[in-house]
Amino acid sequence: MRTYLILKEKAAQWNADPEIQSIVAEINAEDPSMNQFFGKYSAEKASAIKAQVFDRSAIAGRGLKYERLDQLTVEVLLGVR
Repeated sequence: MRTYLILKEKAAQWNADPEIQSIVAEINAEDPSMNQFFGKYSAEKASAIKAQVFDRSAIAGRGLKYERLDQLTVEVLLGVR
């Protein structure tokens, strides 16, 4: 339970971080076709995303937003942000 509560707090911190949320909004705005996979889990959504074809070249052309988001997430988890 202690670990769950720690992670719950980290998730709240991640959700409240303006820089993180700005990057998430920017990423989501670039590819609205992914919106169908958001929200509550379902087996149908899981199957659909597994079948999704991704254009790696197009994704790579978007810049380093995912890397920045990853770095900020790790900083939240490690308690340095």
